[in-house]
Amino acid sequence: MLSGSWLREHNSNKRAAQPIKTDVPSNTTDTLILEVAMAGKDYSAKLQKLQHHIQSLCGIYSRIARRLRVDRTYVSRVAKGERRSPEIEAALVQEFDRTKKNSDQN
Repeated sequence: MLSGSWLREHNSNKRAAQPIKTDVPSNTTDTLILEVAMAGKDYSAKLQKLQHHIQSLCGIYSRIARRLRVDRTYVSRVAKGERRSPEIEAALVQEFDRTKKNSDQN
């Protein structure tokens, strides 16, 4: 068991937390904070765009799967190169071209 005198001595040696001093001027700090905030917005925008592309791909895979009467996951595997199917590959290229043509018109 610890003695009371040791605890008092140990606690009296503790210093209060001091703010960290830096050599960075405050205007630079403000700029860094702004850059971090903008990077966060950019990151969020990229995630939203990625989610949109993923949903678009799922739609393409679903349309092809319905048309060819196969499972959507099989279409996805062919698209990733895990499986081979000339018929599905041709349908993927055709759907990609159609989607690209539609997006170019908008």
